[in-house]
Amino acid sequence: MVRRPEDAIISNLYRKVVGNDVSPDRDLFEMLLVSYYNYYLFVKKNIRKINVIRFETSIENEVLLTKKIAEELGFEVQLDDSLTEMLSDYKEMMQKKEAQKESHASSLPNENRARFKTEYLNKVLNSPSYSMAETIYNELISYDLLSE
Repeated sequence: MVRRPEDAIISNLYRKVVGNDVSPDRDLFEMLLVSYYNYYLFVKKNIRKINVIRFETSIENEVLLTKKIAEELGFEVQLDDSLTEMLSDYKEMMQKKEAQKESHASSLPNENRARFKTEYLNKVLNSPSYSMAETIYNELISYDLLSE
């Protein structure tokens, strides 16, 4: 899974800052961006052994994700209404569970996360290391397993 650097960094920043006594300063932004870059540099160097899937595509089309992963693993999947319904039911069940136990560590979108992203997005985008993170992201999405 490869996620746009600004979204990945904001998500990691949120986990590190909210509920902890950590200041979201420039050094933390830089550390997260450099970690992002180094991780995806490893992916790029091993691209022949790794399937890349854009995070955004995977959450927008669970049926296509399921189909492509099954194909890669050598399984046959019947793409019919029952699969679509099953995936929809699962998504709804997970959202209900999140609502019951909402916490700062939740990975589902919520109002607090949206406010946090608005507050810190420009700081991430203007960080010195952002351009290298964006470059490696753009290189890797050309290998997206889900692109048709």
